[in-house]
Amino acid sequence: MTIDRARTSEIAIIGAGVTGLAIASHLVELGCRQILVLDKFPFPGCGSSGKSAGGFRQQFSNAALITLAKTSKPFFDTFSDRFDFPLNFKKRGYLLLAQSDPENQQLVEDCRLQHSHGLPVEHFGPRELARRFPYLETNDLAGANLCLEDGYLDPNSLLQAYGQTVAMAKQPVFFDTEVQSIRALGSNPGFVLTTSRGNMHARIVVIAAGAWSASLANRLGETLPLEVRKRQIFVSAPFPAIPESPLVIQGLDPLYFRKEGDSFILSIAEIDPVRPEQYDDPPLDWSHASLLAERAATRVPLFNDLCLRRAWAGLRTLTPDSMPILGQSTVHENLYYACGLSGHGICFSPAVGNSMAQLILHHDQHIRLFLEPFDPARFKVR
Repeated sequence: MTIDRARTSEIAIIGAGVTGLAIASHLVELGCRQILVLDKFPFPGCGSSGKSAGGFRQQFSNAALITLAKTSKPFFDTFSDRFDFPLNFKKRGYLLLAQSDPENQQLVEDCRLQHSHGLPVEHFGPRELARRFPYLETNDLAGANLCLEDGYLDPNSLLQAYGQTVAMAKQPVFFDTEVQSIRALGSNPGFVLTTSRGNMHARIVVIAAGAWSASLANRLGETLPLEVRKRQIFVSAPFPAIPESPLVIQGLDPLYFRKEGDSFILSIAEIDPVRPEQYDDPPLDWSHASLLAERAATRVPLFNDLCLRRAWAGLRTLTPDSMPILGQSTVHENLYYACGLSGHGICFSPAVGNSMAQLILHHDQHIRLFLEPFDPARFKVR
């Protein structure tokens, strides 16, 4: 479909990252055929989704987030039944390390909560940790949690899957199309979107634009308490000395790493501020590599021989309570938000896509209750 034929649509989704495309694909699966997806970037994966580490975990300290992840998991488990290309979902586990007694106590409490949700999470001490993962330095650790049903996947395959579902239904996704302004039509429900390719009209608008969501909401008279932060990921040269590893995370001296083919990807999990003019292409700071190398070699002595080859920087859009903003606007009845995923957009995308599609089309009370912890109204700001 050409953009001239798509000037008017029932539903316009701003953002063709993993969240926006997940919503579009689930709308399609529910029978909706009047969808328009707009994205400022020239092709899929240019934004945060394509720069993700691709992690999937169910180990959260919050019941609502555990439920989001558990609800998403069947989509990943059955991916090969639906698509003819691999997701590369590797259930190597998430290993969360406690570097202090208070951290360890939190892991114990988290483990109890996660067990109550049926998750096969193990908690063990330094001795068992050293036995099972002999490449780790464990002398300074107080304990760890491990869930072998967690793991990581290829973000670009996930984007391709959602995009393919939308394309097969002949619903247009326009890249290189920036939404420059948005205006509500007053008493006539609907919106005018001024884009870099002309004006478009939609009865319903979904803002799933990541770092740009707050500015779009502000143009419609609503304030979203979103903070945008930069995170960098480094990729090593091939490192066969450790053939397999879970995704390992420590929080006190922030660090995470996992296998990526024959290599490792690593990050110090920084939350550096970034200016709006840098959102399109967050600057890479190689000075972080020295701190990363120090922390990595302290935790894994074998990493003294690790060579970092390349890196990239992406964005995380955070909320004050580290919970997504999912649901209906407090200002406009036909406006919806799916943003502030706080670095877990890949992980939650199947549940977010399905629940938001159900909410938009059916206003189902069960779905409203499911999404209640993430309601934009919880911040009570406009």
